[in-house]
Amino acid sequence: MFISIHFNKAYNSYNGAIGTETWVYSESDNYNDEEYAKRIVDSIGALGFKNRGVKTSIDLYELKHTTMPSVIVEVCFVEATEDVALYKRLGPDVIGKVIAEAISNRKISNSNNNIEKVEYDMKNLVCYCNQVDKRAAEYLADYLQCPCIDATLPFNYVNVAENIIAVGGNATPIGFSGYTTKYIAGKDRYETLKEVLKFI
Repeated sequence: MFISIHFNKAYNSYNGAIGTETWVYSESDNYNDEEYAKRIVDSIGALGFKNRGVKTSIDLYELKHTTMPSVIVEVCFVEATEDVALYKRLGPDVIGKVIAEAISNRKISNSNNNIEKVEYDMKNLVCYCNQVDKRAAEYLADYLQCPCIDATLPFNYVNVAENIIAVGGNATPIGFSGYTTKYIAGKDRYETLKEVLKFI
């Protein structure tokens, strides 16, 4: 059995969730790799990633040159900020465990694992990138009783908050962190404010 685990790539920049998928060479190659591929993608999808399903390709090098059941696993897309935030929140141990369970088709005990629970400095943190969205972000921060920061300024987001909520449009080259867990935005500042009011 050949399993290759990757991160996917689609665009130069993308703000949203694209999800997880698996690839096999063919559905008619007399291997049972589709069964493995479906279990894997369903297991990763159950963690919160969008499930893009099992796909086939006779052109992918690894699948084309492997003479055994083989699956390429695309855990998530590296440009998808929500995907990356979810990956970081779950951590590689959790994702690796569900992949291993899907391959072996059995549960794996955590009794021998020393996975430490992440402790955050605060429950919520609100951030914005543009001054036009600052007021909406501050309304949300007041409601949640949490800090509100300008995401274009340098900041260490590691373990700072369980929920990092981005309000309004993003900015380049420095913008919302990959640790962001939720995005609230409309097509303009007024629509963004309406979305914030809906949230609270």
